[in-house]
Amino acid sequence: DYPIAANDDAVKSIKVIFDTFVEAIKDASELYQAKVAEEKAKEDAEKAKKSAEDKAKRPAAAKGEKSFTKRPAKRPAAKKKAETEAKPATEEAKAE
Repeated sequence: DYPIAANDDAVKSIKVIFDTFVEAIKDASELYQAKVAEEKAKEDAEKAKKSAEDKAKRPAAAKGEKSFTKRPAKRPAAKKKAETEAKPATEEAKAE
């Protein structure tokens, strides 16, 4: 948007033009990096807020008290069944 009056074959004028481009690119890069850092900080703050809300919802677990989460049931019946099925096979081996 800004016209630059220059003799486009002269080394000095080419240098002026490229220096202007380099400066514009650096400025844009700094602005972009600042925007990315701001968005990352915002995301981190949201994650921390959500984590704090989750901890507030579960006060018993945070205080070291028993929580009422469902745990998988032990299966002693299945274990006993496997042992009883294995006993006849060993008794048959002893009889032979």
